[in-house]
Amino acid sequence: MPRALKILDDQELDEVPPAELRAAYQELRRRVDCIVLALEDLRSRGLFTGGLPPYGFEVDRRCDAQGAALREAAREQQTLARARELRARGMTLRGIAHQLEEEGLLSRNGTRFAPTQINRMIHPWKTRGARAEPGPQDPAGPDNQTPASETLP
Repeated sequence: MPRALKILDDQELDEVPPAELRAAYQELRRRVDCIVLALEDLRSRGLFTGGLPPYGFEVDRRCDAQGAALREAAREQQTLARARELRARGMTLRGIAHQLEEEGLLSRNGTRFAPTQINRMIHPWKTRGARAEPGPQDPAGPDNQTPASETLP
């Protein structure tokens, strides 16, 4: 069974020999590496590892103890589809936020969407570190503010 690490105050830390500090640091580093690998494994198997799920999804709590999966949230998927449709028509992020509000489509917490939220919703690979590349559903230019009609040759 692993030994618990004790948090030392400054005075206690000054009394610890450097070799013991080095050993404690190496053990801590080993544990952190194990946790990182375990989380990467869960993510690679499509399991949700914590935090807020991406917009358009909710946590499926029926999964086993090894992790939770995500399932589509129908209402959010409809809002997401509408936001992508508006973006494909060349609307700015600010314009999309205003249009969604006009249509009664609000964020999870019941407020108007901010342009940055719209950007994260329709371009998740640019803000969450996903590996997907922009495809035909990404009409925006590099600054994500330019309508598609202005970026096409």
